[in-house]
Amino acid sequence: MPETLTQTKTKVRVGTLIGVLFAGAAMMAAMGYTVYKGAYKNEPIIPQSIVKKKNQGPNIKDLFPVLVYKAGWPRSISGIPSRTTVGDIDADKKPEIIFGTSDHLIYALNDDGSEVPNWPIKIDEYLGKSTPSIADLNADGKLDVIIGTSNSIYAFSGDAEIIEGWPRALSNLGNENTPVISNITSDNKMEVIAFGDRIIYALSDNGLIISGWPKETGEKINSSVASGDLNNDTKSEIIYTALSSGKTNLFVAKEDGQMLSGFPQEINSQSVDMEIVLGNVINKADSNIIVSTKENSILVYTKDGQQILTINNEDGVSDLALGDIDSDGIANIAFANKSGVHVLGNFGAEIKGWPKKSDKGIKFVNLADVDNDGSCEILGTADDRIYAWKNNGDAIKDSWPLMTESSGGNFLTYPTLSDIDNNKVLEVISSLTDNSVYIWNLSDFYDKSGKNWWPMKRADVRNSGDMR
Repeated sequence: MPETLTQTKTKVRVGTLIGVLFAGAAMMAAMGYTVYKGAYKNEPIIPQSIVKKKNQGPNIKDLFPVLVYKAGWPRSISGIPSRTTVGDIDADKKPEIIFGTSDHLIYALNDDGSEVPNWPIKIDEYLGKSTPSIADLNADGKLDVIIGTSNSIYAFSGDAEIIEGWPRALSNLGNENTPVISNITSDNKMEVIAFGDRIIYALSDNGLIISGWPKETGEKINSSVASGDLNNDTKSEIIYTALSSGKTNLFVAKEDGQMLSGFPQEINSQSVDMEIVLGNVINKADSNIIVSTKENSILVYTKDGQQILTINNEDGVSDLALGDIDSDGIANIAFANKSGVHVLGNFGAEIKGWPKKSDKGIKFVNLADVDNDGSCEILGTADDRIYAWKNNGDAIKDSWPLMTESSGGNFLTYPTLSDIDNNKVLEVISSLTDNSVYIWNLSDFYDKSGKNWWPMKRADVRNSGDMR
C-alpha cells in the first residue's frame, strides 16, 4: 500500500569530495542528496478490523487489536523500510521516528505521523539496508543522524543539513552497515565507527580518520561491532570478530587501534554470522563480552580476554538481548531460536519458568517493564505479530499479541520501544516488509511503563550493543 512519491524542485548537492587516502591511493567521490518536502501523502492505513468491529461493544479487549494502534498509525510509505530508531532531532522534547527505505529515502516523522520539517531526504547510494544511528556528534546539544552506505558515511543535523566534514567516502566498505557511535577518545564528542567486510574505520566528529585507523581484518569481519568502556578508563573500546585462515579471533581495539591487553582471543568457530553484546552477566562489578556464534553457542569473556562461560544450544541462537529479568541486579541473556524463547541466569542455566517452547517462529527479543510492575517483561517478535511474557514465563494475554494488518507473507523488523508522546507509557514501533510502519499504543492498557532494558536491536540508538 505505498503512497506515490512527489519530488519537489528543491535539490541540494554536495559537491565533489576529496575522499580518504588508503593504501597509498587518493580516492575521489562526488556525492549528493536530495531534500524532499511533503514527499508522500502519509495517510494512515485503514485497518480492515476497524470496519468489522467498530460496532461491537465498548470493552477494549473485545476490540483488540485495532484500538491498541496509536492514532493515525499504521502508515504506508514508499519502499521497504529499515528498522526504526528514535531521537528528539528537532528539540521539541519528543522523540521522532527515523528510518530509511529501499527507495533511497531517510524519513523523520513525529509521533502523529507528520513529517519533521526538511525530511525526508534522498541519498542516491542508500539502499535502506542500514538503520540510521542517532547521537550528538559535535557536542552542540543537538542530536544528529548518521547514515551508512556501501561507499560512504553521511551525517546530518536534525534539520536535515549536512554537517561539515561529511559525507566521508571510505574505500572497501562493501556492505551497507549501520554505523556505531561511541566515545573512544574520552572527549565530549562522539566518534563514528564504520565497517565493511574486511576493514574498520574510526572517524572523528568532523569526518577525519583517527590516528591508528583503519584496521584491516583478514578475510572477513564475521560479527556485529560493539563499543563500550570495558576497563573503566573513560574511553570506549571497539569489539569485533574476524575470520582468517579458517579461524575466528575476538578483537578488542583501543583508541589508537592497538589491542587491549589479553586480546585477540581465538574462538573455535567458523561461523560467518556472529554477534557481540556487552553487559554485566556474571556479577555487578565486571563488564563482560558476550559472543553468539548463532550456530549453537554463546561465549562469555572477561575484559582481559578470559573465556569464563560456554553455553551450547543445538537449536541455534538468535540476536541476543540483555536485561535484569530475575531482579538479582545482574543482566540475564535472552534469545529466541526454533524451539522457543530462552532466558539464562549468570551461570548459563535457564532461570525458573524458562524456556518457553513456541512454534511461532520467534525471531527477535525486546526487554522492558511495559506495565510498571517493577519486573522485566519479555517481548518476542514472530513474522507479523509480537508476543509478551512475564518474567516468570507466564504469557500475557489481555493485550497481546500485537498484530498487524498484513495480508500474509510479510514480517516485522526488530521493534523499537520508546515513549514518543511523553505519556509515560512505552509505544512499540516496527516496520513491516509490505512498505508500512506500525506504532502500537500501550497506554490503552497500561498507565505507566518502567525500565527499558533492551528497547531495540543493538541496545540503543547509537548501535553500540552495550546495555550498561
